Amino acid sequence: MTASLLAWSGSTGECAAGHRLDKFAMATDGQSASPDDASSWRCDHVMQSVDGDADRAHEIYEQAIDANPGDAAVLGGCAVFLETVREDATAAEAMYVRALAVDPVHADTLGEYARFLDVLRADPDRAEEVYERAIAADPNHVDNLWYFANFLELHDVRRAQRLYERAVAADPHHADALGDYARFLASRTWLTGGSWGSPGHHVRRDMRRAQKMFDRAVAADPGYVRNLGNYAVFFESMRGDVDSAEQMYDRAAAADPDDACNLGNYALFLEDVRHDVDRAERMYDRAIAADRDDAHNLKNYALFLGIVRGEMSRGEQTYDRAIAVAPGLCVLENYAVLVENLLGANLGTPASDGGLGFVEEQEDVDRAKQMDQRSGEAAECTHRVVSGQHSRGRHGVRQRQGPDGRRFL
Repeated sequence: MTASLLAWSGSTGECAAGHRLDKFAMATDGQSASPDDASSWRCDHVMQSVDGDADRAHEIYEQAIDANPGDAAVLGGCAVFLETVREDATAAEAMYVRALAVDPVHADTLGEYARFLDVLRADPDRAEEVYERAIAADPNHVDNLWYFANFLELHDVRRAQRLYERAVAADPHHADALGDYARFLASRTWLTGGSWGSPGHHVRRDMRRAQKMFDRAVAADPGYVRNLGNYAVFFESMRGDVDSAEQMYDRAAAADPDDACNLGNYALFLEDVRHDVDRAERMYDRAIAADRDDAHNLKNYALFLGIVRGEMSRGEQTYDRAIAVAPGLCVLENYAVLVENLLGANLGTPASDGGLGFVEEQEDVDRAKQMDQRSGEAAECTHRVVSGQHSRGRHGVRQRQGPDGRRFL
């Protein structure tokens, strides 16, 4: 996560930390926050005010709720805190419900609760209902317009575009809305009739407008890794401009040296486009060091080790790690590809001809067959992951599958 826990760019004016702490002290002494200060109860503001001390932030929220049990802004901020910092979904949902019981039209809380229902509870019907309430409560709430547009990409792309337009009109400098709209314009699949994969299904993209929107997004926040990394994917896979892509990957890596998703995309770029094996391996090492539980990067590194480096044992060990940390990602499908390359196509091929040498151990062949069988069993779940149904980004919205094996941040 970025310093701003859910990347809330575009919230109302940032107060000085000392002023916010004074307000917190007033609230815990029984004085309600004024409407102008309501945004200070957002989770990111409270966490920044206490230098990331989660225990102190929790104490502040508890004292404020005791003093002002009817303050929806405090209750809603606490709900986000419980969800994103404490990672306690049950307590978070109870707090969301409590906040909305106090104020059923509190736009901030409605938007956050809708996002929660979507990405954590996987309940799109309830999420859409709450999103509708949020937009009705405040038609120009930029975060809610952005959240809802992102949500509708999987359901109603035409309305999603209209909401993105409204979001960037409501706040022309909202880095997340601009960046997500750019990604949407570049990669959006439109259904004009028929079912998925039918003749009525085609892709409609607006590359020129997408690039202009990416430029606006980067200008709005030049150091925001999410937009820099996505712009790199755009240049690489959609424009074919590899030099601009590498510049953006470098800028993103400089902006956040520990963003595992960007580093993993960069490693694939170095492997597939630059064919720089040594730099690619160093980037894979950085990506995995940044997040040792990122199954996507572990899977790609395993394929790199097995197929590019020819290191079967390390590749298999790395794939086992990917399966251990995230079995639901169903990385077994590509594991079968790994085994096929190492034990199938190269079986019996002399090393002098580019193979791995004569592999004659029956246990290796048996393992190849076993992995093929397991990959078939994983096919249905793999389809769901590629479609984005079970991938949650670090910024409060779904992480989208990008082209050529890349991920949008």
